[in-house]
Amino acid sequence: MSTQLEAEINKFDSINAIEVADTPPSSWYLDQQFYELDKKVLMNNWQFVASVDQFTESGSYIAGSFCNEPYFIIKTEAGDLRAFYNVCRHHAAELLKGEGCTKDIVCPYHAWNYSLDGQLKKAPQMAGVKNFNREKLSLSEIPLKVWNKFILLDFSGNSRALDTDLNRFDQKLVELGTNQLKFMCRRVYEIKCNWKVYIDNYLDGGYHVDHLHKGLAGQLKMDDYRVENYKTWTLQSCAASLNPIQSEGIDFKERIGQEALYGWFYPNFMINRYGNIMDTNWIIPTAPDHCLTIFDYYFLPATSEDFISASIKASEQVQIEDVDICQSVHRGLSSKSYSTGRYAPTLEGGAYLFHKLLKEDYLAQLR
Repeated sequence: MSTQLEAEINKFDSINAIEVADTPPSSWYLDQQFYELDKKVLMNNWQFVASVDQFTESGSYIAGSFCNEPYFIIKTEAGDLRAFYNVCRHHAAELLKGEGCTKDIVCPYHAWNYSLDGQLKKAPQMAGVKNFNREKLSLSEIPLKVWNKFILLDFSGNSRALDTDLNRFDQKLVELGTNQLKFMCRRVYEIKCNWKVYIDNYLDGGYHVDHLHKGLAGQLKMDDYRVENYKTWTLQSCAASLNPIQSEGIDFKERIGQEALYGWFYPNFMINRYGNIMDTNWIIPTAPDHCLTIFDYYFLPATSEDFISASIKASEQVQIEDVDICQSVHRGLSSKSYSTGRYAPTLEGGAYLFHKLLKEDYLAQLR
């Protein structure tokens, strides 16, 4: 089976110049075997799961799931951020749900009690059990690091180091005063497409913006759209239009500011920075033909509720347009009439980088 799968991976020739390259075959987006590979690849890369802004006091926590692995992040009494698998060491019940604040971690099943740093404190009714080692029954920890204001988790325990080139984007965020922005809210969208379809759409270098996002395009100087590829990430940028147009869309000049920046970070995280706001997108596959897109929104603390509401409404309009086209693309990928496509050389270099990095990781998983 691995030989057949390897042959399918190698149908994508990552050595060609983009001017003569074909896109990956539709099997990459449709087959269950590729979905299983996708989960392994994502597990072996740092995941941007939350913001430090969401942890305001000791005991603040957020629980979630990534590729069927339940986790939670919590702020300890010492002020550190720690991440654990959200699994009781007794009979595997999930310990925390959603988000909130707690003094300790108590299993809802049999009341096993853990400290905020994951140590087992109490195990009721376990008297008489032999070879009971409390230290070995502490919660299983997930490696965590903070980059800018984002919390990253390593579900494999052996993820590669972050690309040092990320410092360039980090510096750009600092210059734009991103540290002054605060997390405000999260929106989750379920999309009927393979997760890579959504990434491809994001990385087409603004190719679809003029036609698909007329409200957004009216605020941008589209002939100024730029794409810069680095080792494992891509920066797309575009200056604001000097003569913004208000079309049937609901984007508006004050939301965009002077320039729009779109950073994609291999394999499945994006940062969108413009005006005095920022949103991020974390893409999680849930099936070969389904994914979740998680939007986190950031604003200046003094931003009015009206501006926040209008800005999120504009963002959601663009998202609805993207969802519709991504679902359309996934349906088209299933057609017997389609196998591979082509790249627009001056625009879709980011998508080509994504596919080349993914091929490397696919083959590494088979070795």
